[in-house]
Amino acid sequence: MPRGFSLNENFWFISIQLSTSHWACSPFGKARLKSAVFFFRFLLCSARSSGAADLYAYLRENVLTNPDAELDILLTHKHGDHILGIPSLLKSGKVRRTYIHPDDQEGLLSSMQKFFGLTAEDLKLVNIVDGDTVRIGSEELEVVDVPGHTKGSVVFFYKDYIFTGDAVGSGDLFMMEAATDTYLPGLEHFMAEVLLRNEDVDYELLTGHWENLNPFSVEYLRHMLILVKGVIRGDIPIGYYTRKPGRWAGYLDANIFYPYAVFSYENEK
Repeated sequence: MPRGFSLNENFWFISIQLSTSHWACSPFGKARLKSAVFFFRFLLCSARSSGAADLYAYLRENVLTNPDAELDILLTHKHGDHILGIPSLLKSGKVRRTYIHPDDQEGLLSSMQKFFGLTAEDLKLVNIVDGDTVRIGSEELEVVDVPGHTKGSVVFFYKDYIFTGDAVGSGDLFMMEAATDTYLPGLEHFMAEVLLRNEDVDYELLTGHWENLNPFSVEYLRHMLILVKGVIRGDIPIGYYTRKPGRWAGYLDANIFYPYAVFSYENEK
């Protein structure tokens, strides 16, 4: 389990203490709060929020050491189960900025406008792309693009943690906006960035879902890379997914679900 693991039975909310002053939290499960957050001098939210409960009230009452802290929201991608806690945070009046990749901005704004009547100005949107560094107080997070689950999926490097959202899945990667061959370059780039920083660092991947309670590590990325290359070469067979229409491939703990195309040429037919 991650260090400092704790669980709130009502909200299914995990708090991970990174140090005496830094926290990462990930709600999941039936309460559908679903967010991963850092706490510095500001609050930074990355990954999951789906808003069936009051996320800000819970954070203020149970997590924030400074109840008047300003908030920065960092989004790994545009999907509803990762963004619908945002209105609760905006209502606090503490949000300074909301960061998202430009390729996912339209989808985010569409959902925010449709369900909550919120605009880009309300969200205080800031674009982030590969190579950017986001500074929160004295802390820094590095942005790496990993398109595939969505065109604008990103991950955030912070010390020996990587917040991945759904970019590489949580055991199961849902390939929503790419095919295996178009996903490979981004995945190889992600792995290269891991090795470039320090190949000896045992990074812990804080993924967007909690389907697998075992910690994810760089070994999982290696398995995903083997899987993607194996599918492209034809070494790893494609099967049919049993829970919903689509196809599937797997290698050890890495799996890919294909609701649409396995290869990009299928879209050209």
